[in-house]
Amino acid sequence: MRENAYDIVDLAPFDYVRARQEAGVEPVAGPIQDDSTAYRGLVVAAAPDIRTLADLRGRRVAYVDLHSASGYLYPLAMCLDAGINPFNDFASFTGVGSHVNVLIHLKEGRYDAGFTYPQAYADHVPAGERARVRILAETPLLPNWCVAFSRSFLAREPALAERIRAALLAPDARTGSPHPFGAVSDREFAPVRRVAATLSGHGRLPE
Repeated sequence: MRENAYDIVDLAPFDYVRARQEAGVEPVAGPIQDDSTAYRGLVVAAAPDIRTLADLRGRRVAYVDLHSASGYLYPLAMCLDAGINPFNDFASFTGVGSHVNVLIHLKEGRYDAGFTYPQAYADHVPAGERARVRILAETPLLPNWCVAFSRSFLAREPALAERIRAALLAPDARTGSPHPFGAVSDREFAPVRRVAATLSGHGRLPE
């Protein structure tokens, strides 16, 4: 985006914050899930004696990967804010590659707790298993990924940019996404910046 190689991009929350800082991109739209363009990360526990985040000390915890917002970054920041350092306090802290894998490993007893997000939990933990594999904690609401325009595109093609914005936000838009889009603005990413500051303060903000 700094070299203006692209006019329109979709960006994960942390990637958007970086692109805004480095290239001045403008957020346009984000997917609406559960009536919101924001969502939460979850900490899910499978061991019966884990009742609070503090009980994660000395336990085996799975996450998705180092760049997953809901499956790593948001719950990690929540733990750090609570005075729990997963890298020192957990018996193990392991990336398993996907939200589905986190939940499968929890159900099979390979880990005591894991990081994921609500839709994955709803899809992959049947109602009959939710007393055993249960939601321990939720992160604050944080914005989902977004579609953004480059600064040069907005300056060069303002009328086209407005038509694309209107098309994305139209109720009957056919975008290829399973979810409709809602308007988003930069101020909605303030919580991501706070999470980034927490992670940076502990040397855990990924490159």
